[in-house]
Amino acid sequence: MAQRPLLTADRWATLLGAPSDAETLIRHYTLGQADLDLIRAKTTAHNQLGLAIQLCLMRHLGRSWRHDEVLPAALVAFIAHQIDVPSMALRDYGRRGQNRREHALEVQRHLGLRQADKNDLHAALAAALEAADATDHGQPIAEALLATLKERRTLLPAADTLDRLGRGARAIARRRMEAALLAGFRASP
Repeated sequence: MAQRPLLTADRWATLLGAPSDAETLIRHYTLGQADLDLIRAKTTAHNQLGLAIQLCLMRHLGRSWRHDEVLPAALVAFIAHQIDVPSMALRDYGRRGQNRREHALEVQRHLGLRQADKNDLHAALAAALEAADATDHGQPIAEALLATLKERRTLLPAADTLDRLGRGARAIARRRMEAALLAGFRASP
């Protein structure tokens, strides 16, 4: 029997999606001097913009820029304005897939991030289990996963991986609750 997802695709998109509102862009996507130095080391406008976008997504959302992801125009324009390149330069980014991968690794080093390993996923599962012990709702469980992985300075895995971890935590919490209830009935006179 298939389990229902921890969160709907729309809810995951809200948690992991690139923002377009001005307040979030100003708060989380404003580049500092060290960021600008890293970006300006690239010689072409499209590489500068692509690297800047990757940097902003990794720092704020804790995830890489997906190869098929279409970014909000407001986000692209906000970042392009800061580095003084045209937004349209992004069209030329990614023609060479190797640039995108190299930039992602460069940004990871710049931000002190790394790929999540088994220990990180185990810690995230433990945090999700703690949340699932308190509630059966998916949102707090998902938020516990994300917070733990970000705290450990790791990039987030794909949403389906996060969803599986959260569902697993919720299933364990449910089994614990059932066992406790049954034990309470057995102990009753």
